[in-house]
Order: sequence, then C-alpha cells, then structure tokens
Amino acid sequence: MTLPPGPRNFIDLMRMLSLRKKNPIRLYEETFQRYGDIVYFQLGPYKFAMLNDAEAIEQVLQTDAKIMTKSTGYKRFGLIVGNGLL
Repeated sequence: MTLPPGPRNFIDLMRMLSLRKKNPIRLYEETFQRYGDIVYFQLGPYKFAMLNDAEAIEQVLQTDAKIMTKSTGYKRFGLIVGNGLL
C-alpha cells in the first residue's frame, strides 16, 4: 500500500506540533503546500491524515460518515492536536 506524502522524520513532526500551537493556520498552509492535499503522518502507534481535498472531505464527512470514528486514543492527543477530524 502506498501512503500519501507527509512528514516522516521526528524533526518535521516536532516542528508541526510546535507550529500548531503558535499558528495553526500557517501550519495547515505550509503542510498542504509542501505535501499536497492529502497528508499522512504517524506519531508513535497513531496514524493521522490531514485533508484539503473537497472530494476526500466529502467522502469522510458524508459518504462514509457512518463508518468513520475517532479512536479511543484520540482523547490523549486532544491537548496537542485539538478537537479536529482526525
């Protein structure tokens, strides 16, 4: 399986978390500009996707909404990543 592009090293991930606290809009702008409209990354055992593609967002929020859930581990990251759609 081929994963979407995204940060793969510790330094890039820590920069993302730091920028998320300082300026979340800038984080999203820079991340999507660098990696594209669908971004994948992993923090420990947790896997995340960021979407900036209208069709992908529609699929998550409407088409497949009934099968999309937040993991129980999501609450642990709530303080770091906020209450987004992860």
